Amino acid sequence: FPVTISTQHEFVKDADVSVYVNNSFVEKLKIKINSWNEVEYIGEYFPQLNDKIKLVVKRTGKADVYAETQIESPIEIIKIDTVSTDIIYTGSLDGSVPMHLHKAFIMNCNLQFKDDGNKKNYYRIIVERREILQRDKWEFVNNYPQAIESKDLNTIVINPLESTIKEIWGGGNSEVLTYNIFKDDLFNSNVYNLRFSLRAVILLKNPDYLGEDIDYFESKKVVYRIYIQSITKDFYEYMASLSALANTNPFFSEAVQIKSNINGGIGILGAYTNSNIVEFEFVEY
Repeated sequence: FPVTISTQHEFVKDADVSVYVNNSFVEKLKIKINSWNEVEYIGEYFPQLNDKIKLVVKRTGKADVYAETQIESPIEIIKIDTVSTDIIYTGSLDGSVPMHLHKAFIMNCNLQFKDDGNKKNYYRIIVERREILQRDKWEFVNNYPQAIESKDLNTIVINPLESTIKEIWGGGNSEVLTYNIFKDDLFNSNVYNLRFSLRAVILLKNPDYLGEDIDYFESKKVVYRIYIQSITKDFYEYMASLSALANTNPFFSEAVQIKSNINGGIGILGAYTNSNIVEFEFVEY
């Protein structure tokens, strides 16, 4: 993708941003003000695999700021196996006949991929849920991220000592799950089976309900899109620090230092590369 930097801060509206690829100058980013009065710095160069990208930011009267990152090679998802279970229950608490029945389902997934053994790798798993609803020849499509649950991500830890302490007290390594990030310390250069679960609750038409039902959809199909991002170490540590901050008790924990790799400033310059995408359909009713 083209390099894009966005900010709302006034003091960078006239910055000079240069892009270097593998230590060679490539271009200067162009300034664009969008409809929300935000500043964007946009480039035309499309990074290639293993490119080392460096951004140098200059502004009169300010010290230079720069940051570097590298485009990671993608991994390949070999296969994914799924097993689903569901429970149907009524949604009425007062004994009346409810309009809908609630259906909760759990889908257990086993995703297999091959880790690159030539270097230390950092990953993030992404699950997207696409709903296709139909009613009276109309079709409605909703797309949104799908939360996952995974004991595996609790064992592929950020800090082994910290995880051990939490396991003793029954807490687990919960902050890993905030961004679904993990690294290859425990399975370097091997084929790995990552296990996780998807949960959702949907509404079904209750055949015993005799009143008007204006919200009922005739059918509902869901398509899951699953892929793994190969991310840079700095990007991994940045998301790990945000996760740790989000799960910190301010009264009993030490301050969390948010990861930054901007020399002369604060922030993060990271990169990710997507694996192949696996899709499967789940007809909910």
